[in-house]
Amino acid sequence: MANELRVWVLGSDNPNADKCIQWDTPFPNFADTDVLIVNLQSLTKEILERNREKMQNAAQEIFEKSINEGELIFITAPKITSTTIGIPSSYILSPVDFHTRIVSPGTKIKFDENHRFRRYYSEVRSYDFYLFSPTLASHALDARVSTAKMKIIAQLIESGKRELVGVDEQVGLTVTDNAGRMVSGSFKVFYHDLNRVVDRKYLKYFGGNITYLPPFNGSGTIEEGIDIVLDILGKSTSKEAFPEWVNNIKFGGLDSLNINISNLQNKMLDTELKIKSLQQKKEKILAYSRLLASKGPALLLAVKEAFRFLGFNEIDEPRGGEYEDLRFELTKIPGYKYAVIEVHGTENRTTLNKLRQCHQYVEDYYELTEENVKGIFVVNQQRLTPYPEERAARLFFEDRQIKYCKGQNICIIPSPVLFEVVNCVLRGKRKSRHSLEKIIVDCNGVLEDF
Repeated sequence: MANELRVWVLGSDNPNADKCIQWDTPFPNFADTDVLIVNLQSLTKEILERNREKMQNAAQEIFEKSINEGELIFITAPKITSTTIGIPSSYILSPVDFHTRIVSPGTKIKFDENHRFRRYYSEVRSYDFYLFSPTLASHALDARVSTAKMKIIAQLIESGKRELVGVDEQVGLTVTDNAGRMVSGSFKVFYHDLNRVVDRKYLKYFGGNITYLPPFNGSGTIEEGIDIVLDILGKSTSKEAFPEWVNNIKFGGLDSLNINISNLQNKMLDTELKIKSLQQKKEKILAYSRLLASKGPALLLAVKEAFRFLGFNEIDEPRGGEYEDLRFELTKIPGYKYAVIEVHGTENRTTLNKLRQCHQYVEDYYELTEENVKGIFVVNQQRLTPYPEERAARLFFEDRQIKYCKGQNICIIPSPVLFEVVNCVLRGKRKSRHSLEKIIVDCNGVLEDF
């Protein structure tokens, strides 16, 4: 029995697992299991934030496990973002980071009939979100590095050699909906060792399988779904096996009970869907706090969602996600065709160089389109200082920065100001897109209020 596969489950109870760990209990050494199943469905923002230090340590431990060929299985959930320092999102324990997008419930998913988890997928009756933009979750490398492989990966990232480290999507194992959007997938972390060269190429190494399964919606509970996964992994069921004839015994009153149970389950499902819809609306509103505390891709996404909420539905990322910039059309302003946005978040004050970068983007876009372009610089400076107490400090810019913006026709929108106009609309005070466009175009310098 020494060679039997050890399978642990985090975030759920299951008698067939070798060990079950709850979020609020002390975490064991995750290196001791062969396969770790993580139930993200049970992870809430409150649990995430009150277990901050434990989550950070586990993130590094699980990342190390993955690159040393340990197997990970995640039961996915819509991504929950957090403003707590060191806790980027509910996917903190995942070596692969994703964006998730909520959609109206769908029922059709496509998977290979020979897929290892086909039994699980065949029982999934619906889905209401999908995964996109898988990237290496480098937050786990912010902590101390304790193994040679982790050091190699950390050094590749720190030196900017992103093409030599990342995640590989496993061919044939992606599950999609009818629109081709990822509902489930399997990945491996890869990296190149710069100290090992064969045929003039760096040796490439892969970690273990990381599978992301959709929630077990419709045909049973999450625990029943995990039961199927455990059975696929070879963990024997703990339920007593009855002979087949037992199923044919007729019990008085059983039909009536089954009808009542079915009716209550339908009502419960309807209630759960309503609660889930309200929770999603709540999370969407709370996500605007990223305008006040985030930087990098999280801030870019928050700015994009804020402008969409304000009516700029066509806003996009013309140069791709690797650049922190956005674009939308100016529909009502004579003489202008586009507005381009440079997004920047920092713990300190912004620099004149960042404003020059924004102006360069304007110049590049003008050369590309030969249309007049309005430059917008959305900045979340001093992002860790309390808001609204330090609002004035967040909106302070040097005279030379303001002079530069006036000379180059750039509108600075401090992200707290963008947050405030979003909050104003949330309170029912809708502002027209035309009025917002005019305010932005007329501003050369710092926009202190919409």
